[in-house]
Amino acid sequence: MLEESSSESSSVIIENVNPDIERRETGLFSLDRALGGGLPLRSFLEISGWEGSGKSTLAYYLLGVAGWNGAIGIHDNEGFDPSYAGRAAAQSDWYGTLKIVPVANKKGEPMSEEESLDALADYLYDDNVTGILLDSIGGLSPVGEEEGSTADANMGKRAQITGRFLRRCVHRLRGTVRPKVLIATNHIHQNIGGQGTSTSGGKAVHYLAATRIRLNADKDEGWWLVHGKITKRRYHGTNPIESFQFVLVPGEGVHPGLTAVQDCITFGLAEFDRVVKLDGNSYGYWKNIVEERNSLDFAPFHTALKDAYNEVLTLDKIA
Repeated sequence: MLEESSSESSSVIIENVNPDIERRETGLFSLDRALGGGLPLRSFLEISGWEGSGKSTLAYYLLGVAGWNGAIGIHDNEGFDPSYAGRAAAQSDWYGTLKIVPVANKKGEPMSEEESLDALADYLYDDNVTGILLDSIGGLSPVGEEEGSTADANMGKRAQITGRFLRRCVHRLRGTVRPKVLIATNHIHQNIGGQGTSTSGGKAVHYLAATRIRLNADKDEGWWLVHGKITKRRYHGTNPIESFQFVLVPGEGVHPGLTAVQDCITFGLAEFDRVVKLDGNSYGYWKNIVEERNSLDFAPFHTALKDAYNEVLTLDKIA
């Protein structure tokens, strides 16, 4: 029983409350604010964007945030580098096991997409697994597409298997003893014969996702500045905003330290006029900070952001 609010004359009592939605701080200041205080567990998060916008990399990082020393389940249908997935997850100080859905069943036969999704959903029954990733919804290939002719009409089949998988996982997430998270990446498609864009997987993705994120990236030599926007947020938390940003280093993943520097610059906590200055200390040119990232102490930037967390800050400078 939860007492929501009370006064001398009245109170609001909520009975039979589902398990509380726990949050984990991501270490990425503007993303934590956009999420309303951190990554919500026991829920489904969709990350969408154009090709090469950092969707999978952010997913690996967030799965590391969700579990620290737990196992991560991954079903990838686009072809990926498992060693990179491990490095990218480790950027959040995660260590553990990557459980990759196998390509063959116990009989040695190739697994269909439906069987692979069942295997991924079953990972949620493993107490050691702290999160699972479907990468990506747009890459799903139903049995009808794999075994039929290219001339066959398969409209709606991807949405059907996606919906069944998501409904199963969302139900399981509510009942696990250990809080877990489901993340799925998705591609943006230009609508045919009309304006605007859409994502794959049907309406189930829209209404079952507790959080939906859309990304785009500005790429520079040796680093990317990725811009994100929260397009759906079921759990608002405190001081939510819509936009966020993070720095991605190709081959390594999301970099919390460089992101902290960029956030300090964006919010006016650090000066940036050829060189970066914080509290009167000069940290050199941005290019040198990127190159020397493994030997620099980023703690002052993280501290400055934490001290400013409760201040009224906006992300008007972030597109």
